Amino acid sequence: MKAIVTCDIVKSRNYSAKQRIEVNEIIRKSYNECCDFIPDSKADKLSFNIVQGDEFQFLVNNPSLAYRFAVFFRIMVKASSPLKPTFRTGIGIGDVINIEDITYQMDGAAFHHSRSAVEALKKSNASDRMT
Repeated sequence: MKAIVTCDIVKSRNYSAKQRIEVNEIIRKSYNECCDFIPDSKADKLSFNIVQGDEFQFLVNNPSLAYRFAVFFRIMVKASSPLKPTFRTGIGIGDVINIEDITYQMDGAAFHHSRSAVEALKKSNASDRMT
């Protein structure tokens, strides 16, 4: 069992191309810092992937720490950027299928669950609940 964390930047269309590049850099940097700060999460640095223009995801090999990691990650991103980007976060726990041992070519129940969680947050318009 593993955890996949899928995130969707809220109102990403409001950012200019330059701002999106800045946000992406801060997100990557914050992710790497969180991996170092919470090593017991066993978050996989190589799994970090921007899957669409405003969505990104990563693998946490210790599912019991996935929520803690996601909350700390959100704090790091907000604290590191004057733009204060907000993002919805879905955590999916389940099996992961690694295709040809290439980290960024994975699939499985954990991915489907995390995507479903993000979609549910979008539909609910729950501004008080982002994870």
